[in-house]
Amino acid sequence: MTQLYERIIRITLSQPATGRALVVEGLHMAFKAERSRKKKPNAAEVTIYNLAPETRQALLSGDWKCAVAAGYATQEPVPILIQGDVDSVDVDRQPQDILTKLKIRDGGAAFSAAPVSLALAPPITLARALEEAARALGLPLGPLPDGLGVEYVGGLTFQGRARDALDELTAAAGLGWSIQDGVV
Repeated sequence: MTQLYERIIRITLSQPATGRALVVEGLHMAFKAERSRKKKPNAAEVTIYNLAPETRQALLSGDWKCAVAAGYATQEPVPILIQGDVDSVDVDRQPQDILTKLKIRDGGAAFSAAPVSLALAPPITLARALEEAARALGLPLGPLPDGLGVEYVGGLTFQGRARDALDELTAAAGLGWSIQDGVV
């Protein structure tokens, strides 16, 4: 029964462009996370109670990435449950608390709008084309199944959203794709 106590939620926020980082822990927090293998990015909503005004203000400016770690204080490192881009920050003032709500999507910014322009000379393999499309998302490509026999002998061109390119490329091999912990 002692493990029901000493629960920990650690929120790590970073701004890659500026090198700035914040770690929030020890406050009253709640989160809800959804993970799946579907194309739709994994999502989470984190609520932090009574965050310092300076930290709240910092979160309202700039693009942030967030990692949500939760477990027990005896676990080090505390396992990361979900990570991704902070899509929105909302502040809700209630009579006794100030709630800061973060909406997070794994690869969310890249999924929504990352453009790709592929012009790959022949012969090109499906694996190479998938690498290029994932690179356009700004995300690494995870392990691929063996035996991807699709080869584009005439080369390959594509112009549009990177996620649409991934849809077409994976459909050619009867596969699907998703973003899991920042990896396609």
